[in-house]
Amino acid sequence: MYTKHVFFFFMIIKINIFSDITALIKGNSLPCSPPPTATQLSKTEERGPSYIVMTDLNAKGIILKAFDQFRLKSCINFKPREHEDYYISVKKLEGCWSYIGRSKINGQELSIGQDCDQIATAIVEFFHALGFYHEHSRYDRDNFISIHLENVIEGFQYNFRKVLADVSTIRGTSYDYWSVMHYSNDAFSNGNGLTITTIDPAYQDIIGQRYEVSATDIKELNLYKCSEC
Repeated sequence: MYTKHVFFFFMIIKINIFSDITALIKGNSLPCSPPPTATQLSKTEERGPSYIVMTDLNAKGIILKAFDQFRLKSCINFKPREHEDYYISVKKLEGCWSYIGRSKINGQELSIGQDCDQIATAIVEFFHALGFYHEHSRYDRDNFISIHLENVIEGFQYNFRKVLADVSTIRGTSYDYWSVMHYSNDAFSNGNGLTITTIDPAYQDIIGQRYEVSATDIKELNLYKCSEC
């Protein structure tokens, strides 16, 4: 899966980034602000999601199934756009990517491109749109994992940069090896070895799972307090 996010450099990670950072998501107006506890949330703006618009693309069924996962497991419920200024514009562009958090009015692009038409891939991109960075980019990640940049394909090292505490907050949540937002141990490997190893070897084969959204992922989604909207 290739995901791109633009802020000071290209990057992929877990939770919100607005203000002077241009992240890649498109049109999702988040109705509620999360309480003080979510993983890697932007310190500049924290909102919950509301509406979405989609263009015609082959992966529409996959996208709707991804929405079902959010609806069934959390308080997040994507709805077709009516007249909202903020909405996600899902398109088949190059690669799989989303801006992080709500950043543009009148629609923000989210790409489900070729070879991206899997439910897990769509879920990850909509997590980004909701403001989530990848788990392995938490600013406290060095306590839990080691990154081996010498084993990363040249030009893709940016995918393993940390999001610092001055632009994000982990909101009291524990590091989540089971998160659907965590890279696998050989992500972007150049063939010379693993790119991520866990400090505790018991979790080495757990990171990168795409079977289901983790309990902590769900907890973080529900920090939006949608029921209070």
